[in-house]
Formats: sequence, structure tokens, C-alpha cells
Amino acid sequence: MDWGTSFVHKYMPPEELSDCRMLVMVESGTEYEIRKLIDEFPDVCWKFPCSTTIAQYHFDVAAKNKPIIADKSNPHVSEGIGDLPKFYATLPFFVSPFEINIQPKYLDKARLNMSEQLQRMYEENSQRWKPDPKNIFDTVACACKSGDAWHRARIFECKRGNSFLVDLIDYGVRKIADFENLRMLPKKFGRIPPLALKCRVRDVYVNDLNTEKVDLFSKIIEECGNLVRVEITSVQEPYLVNLFHPTISNYNLCEVFYRRAPDPGHEAAKWRKLKEHERRENGDTSDQEDMLSDEEEEEFSDPLPRFVIQLDRIGKATRVPDKKLQVTHVENARLIYVKSNWQIKQTTEIEEILQEKAICY
Repeated sequence: MDWGTSFVHKYMPPEELSDCRMLVMVESGTEYEIRKLIDEFPDVCWKFPCSTTIAQYHFDVAAKNKPIIADKSNPHVSEGIGDLPKFYATLPFFVSPFEINIQPKYLDKARLNMSEQLQRMYEENSQRWKPDPKNIFDTVACACKSGDAWHRARIFECKRGNSFLVDLIDYGVRKIADFENLRMLPKKFGRIPPLALKCRVRDVYVNDLNTEKVDLFSKIIEECGNLVRVEITSVQEPYLVNLFHPTISNYNLCEVFYRRAPDPGHEAAKWRKLKEHERRENGDTSDQEDMLSDEEEEEFSDPLPRFVIQLDRIGKATRVPDKKLQVTHVENARLIYVKSNWQIKQTTEIEEILQEKAICY
């Protein structure tokens, strides 16, 4: 507070609050209807908590375990979040880098337990939780039967007739359900936030996307077996995330969708071309320097080597096509290592490739 402000506050009379102030509640809209249902049916969940607690958990882990230092070498990591942990997740729904849903793998057990508890409860007494049609509208929490299992859901849109478009909040998928497959959700099942997160890739803009890039994104996810490592960089939905390869260290899957940084050599090449053009306009036809194209002016650096952080699991012994197995190592009387002919051949080829790489480096 500066000197002038403190002087005014000192000599001005205190502010008098008006007695006519009151809290006005707008008795319309979805939120008002949900508040009425909460008062009328206190043992039923009508609205789910926000999923930001999951994102905040990762920020808390980073703050406790590691010093949060920004990675200056990576322009796609924001200030102060360079050490956020990465977790494995599947992508049950994705349209483009701008619209994806993720299922964290570490929540699979909680998701399965939730579904089993719902299944037992609705098998014992399903009719008790049958909802009134007037209480089913957009954004209302409920339970939906998909196949033979019950899942937590949120009404996304009311269709014509008795059909509803619902979001299965623990799985990140959207489906059409009939009214007969909807039930009210007990309040105890509504305390846990949604276990699937709505996300978008950080530093990717919708105006930069086209059909080819959308198809390329789908192909990249399919090649990874629909499994990625995720780094959350925000605490508001939709969450901004970075997607990494599941087995290759620090391999960002969405680098091809980022906007390219301006090349410092491109500007210098442009000015050289202008000078060359001006020289020729002045009648100087001497071949002092050749005009170079943009591709020739650009300097390409070799990509950094990538490192494997995890190998795929080996197939079970019953799936090995070879009937003969060779003992390759004896650890002790209880543990020996065996390989099939195909495995021995692959091991030899890999060792030769590694030897060549070691000589090159």
C-alpha cells in the first residue's frame, strides 16, 4: 500500500454495510435441480466429486520425493514441473491429441472392486434403486448396466424416448443406454472421484490438426498396444498431459504434432537471398555465391539415442513352438535357464547388433 492510499484510508470514515443484502438463489437450471434431489434423497449420489484430486496427488508426490526443477532443455515442460512422475495408462477413447480419455493402470484394482461391489448390491435389490424418470436429466450421477456388469455413470444427454447417452466415468467411454438399465447410485459409491481422466496433449493446438495428423495419432497409439506412459502437467479438466512410449525412455509420442521452433539459420539465409537478388538486379552477373534452397540451408542434427526402460514379457513355455529346449545356464540345483532354438538365434543376432553399435560409439 503506497502513501496516498494509506492517507485516504486513515481519514475516510469506515464503510457501512447495507442491511438489505441477501443471498439470492436462482431456482432454475441443472445445479438447482440437483441440489433439490440431494435434499430430498440424502442417501443417493446425484453428483460426483471432481477428479482433480488424482492430478493433485501426482503433484504432491513430486513435491515430497523430488525437488521440482524445470527442464530448460524441453520447451514442452512448463516451469516448475520437470520432475512429475509418469504412470502407465490405457486409452479407451481417443479422437485426436486434443480429445483423449485415459485409464491409469494403478487404478485397475480399485475399478474392478467398485464394479464387483455394484454387481452384488444390484443383484440383491435392484428394484429399490430404480429411478423416477423425472429425476434423470443431464449431468446426473447414476449406475448403468453395460453387458452383465454395473458401472458408475453420468448422464451426458437425454435422447428421444427412453434412451440416454451416458459416460462410464471409471472407464472413459460413452454409450447409449435404455432407461431400464439405469439405477440410482448409493451415496457411498459417489465419494470416490471418476477413475478415468479427460485429457488433451500439451502444446498441441486444434487448428494445427488435419486428417493426416489425426490418422497418424491413431496409428501411433495402436503401435504401442494402446498403452502409454502419462505425465500430467495441470490440475484442471481437461488435463494437459505428455504421452511417452511405454518401453523407450523419454520418447515423447506427440513430438510430431508440436509446432516447429523457428530456425535461426533460416532468417540468415533469407537475407542472403535478398542480397543476391539485389546484386543481380543491379546487373552484377558474377557467380560469387550460389543461391541455396531452404532445405540446403537447414542444418539437421542427429537424433539423440533412445534407451529401453522395460522389455516385453517372454511367452509362456506352453506357447514355445519348438519342442527341444537347450540348457544355457545352471544357477543351482533348483534353478536352470533354458532356451529354444528360436530364442538362441534371436539372442545371437541381438548380441551382434549391440557389438556393432558399441564399435560405432
